[in-house]
Amino acid sequence: MNVCRLSIVFAAAGLVTAVMAQSPAVRECSYDPAYLNRPPPRMTGPEPELGELERFVLDAFVRTYGDRILPFNLFTLEGESNVRGGPQGIAMNRAWLNLIGQPLAAAILAHELGHIVQAYGLIPLHEDAKAYGPEGEAEYFAGRLLAASGMTEDVFEGGVCPVISRYPATDTHPAGHLRVMLLRGGFYHDR
Repeated sequence: MNVCRLSIVFAAAGLVTAVMAQSPAVRECSYDPAYLNRPPPRMTGPEPELGELERFVLDAFVRTYGDRILPFNLFTLEGESNVRGGPQGIAMNRAWLNLIGQPLAAAILAHELGHIVQAYGLIPLHEDAKAYGPEGEAEYFAGRLLAASGMTEDVFEGGVCPVISRYPATDTHPAGHLRVMLLRGGFYHDR
């Protein structure tokens, strides 16, 4: 059975409540217009196609958390080069993800899935990750999920870390070198 179809239909009320309980920093990563001081991005169907590495990440996520969270949707995000998590699931701009490449696309999806488990209080943490707030926790989680998905060290170190290390700090996200430190902490956690 297609993992994306496994968890598609549900009433979003439970996840809306969970997302509302998140900190403001997590909510700013969301597409929920109540938390973004602007109109929500356009989300449409059909469900976006997933690349192979993204599918591996989603499979690992469902194996680990599928029985402890409500099902969620995948949406096509239009007009914004981004991936956003929110009360109804994850919205992704497939064209943009194709441009940035599969390793980085999988890492971004893993980060957004981290916000979903944060909403349920299920995110496995290391004390160092807590110091960087909800976005740092999502990075650490992303590293763990990438490792659980079977991403190789070569792909992780060559296709994910060099790009993320160049990200500037924002109001909500730590600087790229800190994000890479947190990703590596998660990725190598069980090795």
